[in-house]
Amino acid sequence: MEFRYGDIDNKGAAIFLDQSVYHGSPADFDQFNTDFIGSGEGMQAYGWGLYVAEDDKVADFYRAKLTTEQYKELENKKFSGRTALGWYEYFERQASAKDIVDSKSFYDRMAMLEELLIDWDYETIIQETAEDGLSPEAVQWFKDTFGGKIKIPGQLFEVDIPDDTGQYLLWDKTFEEQSEQTQKVLKDILGTSYTEHGVGGPINIPIEDIPARLLYSRIAWRLGSEQDRILGSAQAVSEALLERGIIGNKYL
Repeated sequence: MEFRYGDIDNKGAAIFLDQSVYHGSPADFDQFNTDFIGSGEGMQAYGWGLYVAEDDKVADFYRAKLTTEQYKELENKKFSGRTALGWYEYFERQASAKDIVDSKSFYDRMAMLEELLIDWDYETIIQETAEDGLSPEAVQWFKDTFGGKIKIPGQLFEVDIPDDTGQYLLWDKTFEEQSEQTQKVLKDILGTSYTEHGVGGPINIPIEDIPARLLYSRIAWRLGSEQDRILGSAQAVSEALLERGIIGNKYL
């Protein structure tokens, strides 16, 4: 599913995408596809859907977390005959055999290698060489050895989504704290209460003071198949809400 500025929703209204958010992924793609939901971190702790964050650092944390194996491949990759760590250890030995003046070029290479081994951000290291005062000889070696040979695993995407809170289910808020549109949708699905089966028999619980995250789990019982009622299908719930104009869940 893909939304673009100027698209029309299922009620004939224009969709305006005016909130920038971020998505970190270990995969390389150019369009979101709901077929791959659950293949990333896989938790889907806040409902079924495509997860984005307002803070790019949060999204980049998940990108890095999900690309651990790909970083291990970089750590084991050889560049001009040695791994990055192998080069660091080589220059460490060379530097220890020289006096301070003669060893500067070796220490400069080690400084760049230290940064590289942290996050493999080659471009940033090159941009900062001038202000770091590194020797031209060391910088040229670094470019010759690693230039064009490193691709940071995964991607960080910046995407735009609607900024109307009336179109979202506020995950940690109660029914009464939701927008009028969301309250109407929840009432249309659940009514004014839902039934819990306690030890003494069924109990009708008013929905007004119930957090949306619990109401979300109850919707599967009202709308889903028998299998959905057993498993509490999050996908069935999210798709049912989307059909009624609730395009996503907001939390934190």
